[in-house]
Amino acid sequence: MTARPDSSLLRMLRKAGLDSIAPNMDCWEESLWPEIVPGKHKFVGRNYWIESLKKSVEVFGKGNVGSVFVVGPEMAASTGFKREEEGIASWTRCFEWLLERDIIPMTSQWETEVGSPWSDRVQPSTDYYLSVARVRHRLVEESGIRKFRSHHFYKSSAWSTDADFYRLAGGHQCDDGW
Repeated sequence: MTARPDSSLLRMLRKAGLDSIAPNMDCWEESLWPEIVPGKHKFVGRNYWIESLKKSVEVFGKGNVGSVFVVGPEMAASTGFKREEEGIASWTRCFEWLLERDIIPMTSQWETEVGSPWSDRVQPSTDYYLSVARVRHRLVEESGIRKFRSHHFYKSSAWSTDADFYRLAGGHQCDDGW
């Protein structure tokens, strides 16, 4: 859900029983917004999403705000990164920025869809996806934000490996036995 960056609306949602919120940016790099998320870029804007994230933390608190980012298009966009190291560095900056502001970064892997304008674009390597996931996992673990989490963002995304890395790389079990 993406709420407008209005504290009174967010407080109303909180009072109504919403205990977490995730204004999903999908794309981090500002220069890539026109190509990767053209609708969000044209009608809403990146600053809107950032303000929404910041206001959400003010109301919902540390660990109760997340944002999903789609990993992959930044490597296939015409104005995107040419080397995987550049993409990994970008995601590292994104995850650090979010975690410094008590926001949980969540990821989804890009899937090309038949008939979409990007259906002929080449996916990044599996190693790229794994490298981004490892960076995210490491930074989330180092931040200590998990102990503040009172919800289960991992249940909200069928395309995410975030919970798998927590379980496989960290040797943890999800609370409901998954």
